Amino acid sequence: MKYLNKKTVIYTVIILVLLASIFLGINYLKQNGSTKDPSNNNNNNPSVEESNLSNRDIAIREVLENPDKIRRTEINGEVYPLTGYDDTFYGKSRKENKPGWKDGGIIVFKLVNDKPVFFWESKEIINQGRPAHFQDINNDGINEIVWEYYLGVTGRDNCFYVYKFENSGFKLITPLLTTTPSGSTWNYNITLLCGDSGLTQMEDIDNDGVQEITVGDWMGVIGDNAGGKDIKIYKYDGDKYYLWKEEKIGEEKPQEP
Repeated sequence: MKYLNKKTVIYTVIILVLLASIFLGINYLKQNGSTKDPSNNNNNNPSVEESNLSNRDIAIREVLENPDKIRRTEINGEVYPLTGYDDTFYGKSRKENKPGWKDGGIIVFKLVNDKPVFFWESKEIINQGRPAHFQDINNDGINEIVWEYYLGVTGRDNCFYVYKFENSGFKLITPLLTTTPSGSTWNYNITLLCGDSGLTQMEDIDNDGVQEITVGDWMGVIGDNAGGKDIKIYKYDGDKYYLWKEEKIGEEKPQEP
């Protein structure tokens, strides 16, 4: 019995010594700055920093840090870099791109003394797609902004937003569908130029040097027009795109003997 009590005392002393050593070690590390909470140090933890940025924040940062790598155009002797960002559904963060705005968009900067300065930003509903690019749609020597390829629910929609340069920014020249969701007081502004990816494209179909936009939809698999196509062609009149031609192409039926 005495032997067991002595053994218990020895074990107790050893445990106390170990606990004291651990406590002193932790205290020493804290005083010398060797243990820091990574959640409070964004500079040493890029993943934490990224999670605090929206897709818009990241796009702007890329322009400010690497302006030479950004798409750009020159208009009237001034240089305009272009970037875009996805909505909050895409990317590493679901943070709003700006207060009350979860959707994606396009931003144009202007180089002032070789530094990018904010110039213009789109206001339409944009989700995800190919990066917006500069393109001269009418051969007048001034580039417009063309944004295409809206990934809809099915992932197969093809859409177009086109913006024309103005002194104070860029003006949308493609038509919009404005809808008000039930029970809501604000509108969705979505381009009308949206259809099946295999039928919707931008090209100069009449060889006049101006790009037309063809929007096509398959007409379904049931009914008299099954397998047919609904084709709309939009033409640019110098100010905006308007509906120029429309035709429905039905599937050719085999002739009866």
